[in-house]
Amino acid sequence: MAHEEQVLWKLIRECGLVWLGSWQSVTDAGTEQFKWKITQASLRMDLLRKHWQTFKDVATGATGAESLPKWGAERPASGKPRPQPVLDTEMDDDVPF
Repeated sequence: MAHEEQVLWKLIRECGLVWLGSWQSVTDAGTEQFKWKITQASLRMDLLRKHWQTFKDVATGATGAESLPKWGAERPASGKPRPQPVLDTEMDDDVPF
């Protein structure tokens, strides 16, 4: 992959909005974290298509990372601190498309 493609793939991998996953309790911290696996089956192509141009613009430097789609706000407020995303790093890093 070219450098721009690598940056684009990294941005997509780290955005929980475009992946199916689940909220999992973190017992030692008393909070929940959203976890997902990078697999072709878990990629939300509808949301990736919707935000594709934004991902590309950030990857090329045309706009800043603050333009990336926000996610996690859909989680109902429970009085706990906002959960942090966790990328399951035990998976294959191959591009699923």
